[in-house]
Amino acid sequence: MKYQNIAFSADKAQFIDAVTNTAGPNGLIFTNMVKQAPLAGGAKAQMVNGSITINQPTSVVSSDSTTVLNESLKLQWNFTRASTAKLAAMRVEMLRCFDEAVAQHNLAMGLVPPVYVTFESI
Repeated sequence: MKYQNIAFSADKAQFIDAVTNTAGPNGLIFTNMVKQAPLAGGAKAQMVNGSITINQPTSVVSSDSTTVLNESLKLQWNFTRASTAKLAAMRVEMLRCFDEAVAQHNLAMGLVPPVYVTFESI
């Protein structure tokens, strides 16, 4: 078992990394809720708004000490309720662009893709 649930509520679930550090901040945090979005004419649409965050501690060594920092990656969504196909399609496109930014445009160095990038290569 990689992750173990440690907290649950109606709109949040938290898991720890049961393999590498059961007592530390490693883990996943899911949030998800349905909100009412106002439409023209007073109608409302149900929108699902949520996120998943992966946290992993990393040790940073300086000349006189070691400090543990939290590294994380977060995926957020906001889509019409029950739009499973749209959510899946948006996920694929987001990961495609993210993969290109990491592989070709120095995202891990703190840079944003330059103005000439078209994200058509992957």
